[in-house]
Amino acid sequence: MLDRADIIDCLAATFRCAPDVAGTIEISTILRSHAPGAQIFGQGQTIRHCWIVVTGMARSCSLSIDGQQTQLMTFSPGEIFGAFPEERRSLFEVHAIDRLELLQIETSRLRDIAGTHTQVAFRLATMFAGQLHIALDRLAARVALTANGRVYAELLQLAGGRQLISPCPSVTSLAVMAQTTRETASRAINALERRGIVQRDAQGLTILSPRMLAEMLV
Repeated sequence: MLDRADIIDCLAATFRCAPDVAGTIEISTILRSHAPGAQIFGQGQTIRHCWIVVTGMARSCSLSIDGQQTQLMTFSPGEIFGAFPEERRSLFEVHAIDRLELLQIETSRLRDIAGTHTQVAFRLATMFAGQLHIALDRLAARVALTANGRVYAELLQLAGGRQLISPCPSVTSLAVMAQTTRETASRAINALERRGIVQRDAQGLTILSPRMLAEMLV
């Protein structure tokens, strides 16, 4: 269980602010724990909070009228999701991927803090802008890339500039993110392994040649 000092350290790292500013945020937060697969909020629900990921990962997805699921984004430690700067009706739902710890804060309170502390406001703008770029890149990939290309793009996105993706993403989750079938995603990963571009082991999935993988985005 995290103590107050741990939470303040987490907030200071997330918002890249001084400990006293992080302490101001901490007073308004509630630590929430969620089991793998648990829903944080549902599609169509009115959202009045933001959540900061402390440990674990979460993902957002949208359900179409015919029941088709589209994965939108994943959230890792140090990232934020929810309603900002105003409460709103959500067009997607968020679930825990694994054991998840979140700091929950009311949207109105976070907005007030951002209005007072420029470091927090700047960091929020940076994080939300980054999420927008990811969403636009994913949308462009769905329009311009083949099914295999979308799988490869998701691997590069999950790696985030690193070579090791840990834990190893499941084929099913990759297929959902790339909006393709499980069989197509499996064939795409197997082809990468045969060519020595990626390697799967107990640690996760290692991209042995990021350059070659990037060149396959067609």
